[in-house]
Amino acid sequence: MEKAVFSDWDKTLTRVYSSHEFMQHCADRKLIDRKYAELIRQTTLRMKAGKISYLKSLAWFKKAIAGFVGVDYAQAQMEADAFAAEFYEEGNLYGFVPSLVRETRDRGYEVVVGTGSLSFLTRALGRKVEVQEVIGTQEIVENGRIIGFDETVLSVDGKARAVKAWAKLHNMELG
Repeated sequence: MEKAVFSDWDKTLTRVYSSHEFMQHCADRKLIDRKYAELIRQTTLRMKAGKISYLKSLAWFKKAIAGFVGVDYAQAQMEADAFAAEFYEEGNLYGFVPSLVRETRDRGYEVVVGTGSLSFLTRALGRKVEVQEVIGTQEIVENGRIIGFDETVLSVDGKARAVKAWAKLHNMELG
């Protein structure tokens, strides 16, 4: 890959906040405690009501994703794949995304998603539209269990640093 186009995920390629929806999915399947899904649901409602900005919601998101700590990573990935199948079929992904990814690739670019969303979820969603490169809230796994998250991308500055680091790793100049 010689050239890349960077995009966010939530509310850019998708109509909704995928991680928020995924947390409800996981709570419904008893993978995480319902209190974490409720926390993120309240955050979404506050954003929709204009009571908090997306950037301020990130502190709540950090608390909510703690619900995945201790969860079997393979099971989390399986749920992400199951969720991605439903998410894609329900039209939560903008309809133009598959053709956009193909056209971008045909022009010699790779699409790289830089998002605060959970990396294992975004990778599952990305596979549906052939986005292979994801910079997200990366899970930290030890002995097959999620023990935490690298929250670097949960700030504007952090996301910018992560994109710059990715470009450097792939010997690309940002422009």
